[in-house]
Amino acid sequence: MLVQRRRDSLRLIRQCDHALVAGRLAAEWIGLGETPEPLPFRFVLAAALHDLAWADADREARWDESASGPFAFGTVNDDYREPLYRAGIDTLESIDDYAALLKSLHYARFLPDRPAFVSFEEARRARILDRLPAAHADPATIERHRSLLIFFDFLSLFCLLTGPGAVEPAEWLTADRVGRTPSGESFSLRWQGPAELRLAPFPFARSFRLAVPARHLPLTFGTEADLAAAWASAPAATVEVRLGP
Repeated sequence: MLVQRRRDSLRLIRQCDHALVAGRLAAEWIGLGETPEPLPFRFVLAAALHDLAWADADREARWDESASGPFAFGTVNDDYREPLYRAGIDTLESIDDYAALLKSLHYARFLPDRPAFVSFEEARRARILDRLPAAHADPATIERHRSLLIFFDFLSLFCLLTGPGAVEPAEWLTADRVGRTPSGESFSLRWQGPAELRLAPFPFARSFRLAVPARHLPLTFGTEADLAAAWASAPAATVEVRLGP
């Protein structure tokens, strides 16, 4: 779950919805060069489904005893993540081999000290590479797409966790850090009010609007039951962000 602390509430966004934003960003991307370079569909699919593993886990807010509130994605322990990640990549592999390959590489960053997970995913990737046509198995292209997946993951998080209403956004989500492509090209990100993000130079094919489901909960909770009740009673909300030059 993405948890944004605001002045008077917590804004919660499911990670699957954050991933769909990453996919939308990838679909609109044309790059910063003189010649537009749209990304292939299989990469866009990988970006859009990169957090499919969290679909069931994020059906409701989970209690974090140490925070007396909902778990945020960055505080979930590895014992919980490992089986969830593996099952999520299994599901993605049944949808698209290349998307599963990129997702396996992406999740490998988060569990480098889990030998069983590392070896299982190495075997999965070898199996997928054997099935892929040569055009989709080029190591340089795979590495470029792996880096771009990280990039769009962060760019989506920036859109959903920063902005004028956020209180103390994470230090790793600064505009300077997010506004740099894997190839080293830079662009600025500047919020113009609570729902408009301006980028310059503009790396997308057109201006567009994101609309993301969310729920707003109280800042503090006394018990796990309080959190469950607040989640169940919170009305559906939508986070809207327009991206433009």
